[in-house]
Amino acid sequence: MARTITMYDRYGQETSAEASLEGFMELYDSVAQVGRDEDWRDVFMTDSDEWNLNVNPDAITFENVEEGGEFESSQAPDRETVRVLADLFLRGDLDAIRERLSPA
Repeated sequence: MARTITMYDRYGQETSAEASLEGFMELYDSVAQVGRDEDWRDVFMTDSDEWNLNVNPDAITFENVEEGGEFESSQAPDRETVRVLADLFLRGDLDAIRERLSPA
């Protein structure tokens, strides 16, 4: 079975657009300007193997819902970091994501 990816907006709604780097960055830009005390500051992608890349202005979380493995960046990500991690997720390079988010 081919890997499929679904993108979700800040309200947790599945987007109708096909998963793409440009599309995910548009979703990220929609939350990057949201104030800290507002709800709904996350956008995310989930693949058919239950891997999830969740991004908000404060952190990036990478996890497998079924396996319970989680890697979290404790720093507020900049746009370039989000772009790189989203591209890796879309390409299926999960090991590279783990490497980037794991503590040194």
